[in-house]
Amino acid sequence: MRGEINREKTAQESEAVQIPELQAGWENSLAFITGQLPAYAEVGDEEAIFNLALLLGHPEWKEQIFSLIKREKPHVKNAGEIFERIQNSYAGWQKAGTHEPPLSKISWWAEHLPQLREKIAETISFFGPDPKTIPSQIEIMPGDTILAQNHGGMSFYVSSTGIIVARTGNFENSRHEFLHAIINPLTEKLRGKISEEKILELAGIKLKSLYGNSGYSILNEELIRTYNDFFADHKKLPTFEDMERATASMDETQFSKILSQEPDTKKRLTDMNVKTLREFKTRLKEYFNLYEKDLLRERIYNLYQGFGREKNANPRISFEDFLNKNVEKLFAE
Repeated sequence: MRGEINREKTAQESEAVQIPELQAGWENSLAFITGQLPAYAEVGDEEAIFNLALLLGHPEWKEQIFSLIKREKPHVKNAGEIFERIQNSYAGWQKAGTHEPPLSKISWWAEHLPQLREKIAETISFFGPDPKTIPSQIEIMPGDTILAQNHGGMSFYVSSTGIIVARTGNFENSRHEFLHAIINPLTEKLRGKISEEKILELAGIKLKSLYGNSGYSILNEELIRTYNDFFADHKKLPTFEDMERATASMDETQFSKILSQEPDTKKRLTDMNVKTLREFKTRLKEYFNLYEKDLLRERIYNLYQGFGREKNANPRISFEDFLNKNVEKLFAE
């Protein structure tokens, strides 16, 4: 069952790229599969499971999704058999009880589609993407009850449709998920043109911990995060001086609170054998260089700045063209 609350449509365009039609809604299949993921742990790919689950509500996507899995996830074997398991489990889940969509949260997104549309329009205007990569319609689905605590959102793009799963009120993450429609095709075209080893050499430790040695995945995510988290909202990248100022007045109570609420920070300090606030402040530069400094992010931020200047002079230039001209410089010594 697919619950649909509202539909927003716009004729606004950026160059030849039409802004997608937006709607707030609900995909029961995604709500269902979230609670079933442990049963498919042996597949080793949650994204593949989510894509297969989408077929429960969108059987018309069967050819595209099976083709995607075969092409991009060759490690996933017997996709047809996995989907049969999902279908059988879904039938039992439906019989077990009523599963109502969170109408209040869907309604919130329905009321705020104009703000989301504005962010999407600004993003399209900046990047000037290939119109073929932009879906004609996007469904925004509240993810408050289905996203893991440390998971900001999800997105799926099949045929001419996009589904963005984001927490209610989180426009920044919704923009992040939309950016996948623009950035993923660009980094896919860069495969073989740049060295994964060079990407990994420049990348910060945070994305390496998430994506391992997948250099192109790291590049893809860094292009998205640097734009979404910093450049889009005119924020500067954090520096050591910023961190030094932030910790200068920190007391023991605040330090203990950080350790209790930020498990990643606690692990890093444990790995450095830092046990006290005084030791932390003494070794702050070492901590910053190890865990906060990100050369890849710095270079991508500068790339966006350069593109912004170029776009002021030549409004019709696309980010893809600019990236192709500057990719070697981006990874130069």
